Amino acid sequence: MISHEEMKHRPDLGDKPLMIKPTPGRFVWFSPSPTDAGLRFDPQQPLAAIVAYVWNDRLVNLSVIDQNGTHHNRSSITLLQEGDEPPEDRAFAVWMPYQKGQAARAEALEKELNAPGTAHIATSSTELGSH
Repeated sequence: MISHEEMKHRPDLGDKPLMIKPTPGRFVWFSPSPTDAGLRFDPQQPLAAIVAYVWNDRLVNLSVIDQNGTHHNRSSITLLQEGDEPPEDRAFAVWMPYQKGQAARAEALEKELNAPGTAHIATSSTELGSH
């Protein structure tokens, strides 16, 4: 199960919680509801899951892999974002620590590149100009 400590704000991001946009194919950790009889799982460990469909930034459909490697579909699962409290009575998914770290590094780099006094780097074809 994901600890409350893992769900807290990252100190390097200040008061703004980290928001990762879900996309199909991304891996998350899945914590089943206590009454989910269809999955074989150890309640001390999250299950691996793949985002199959995105309803919005906090609601996804998943392909869940149980402890035996069997795939199960789960629909309309809450995807917790940084700072969200995990529910005790229903299933939810969270980003893996690696993905949270990658997103934080990308956000920090973006802030650094957009800091006042920093030269702007063209990143799209419209900025680069077509000749």
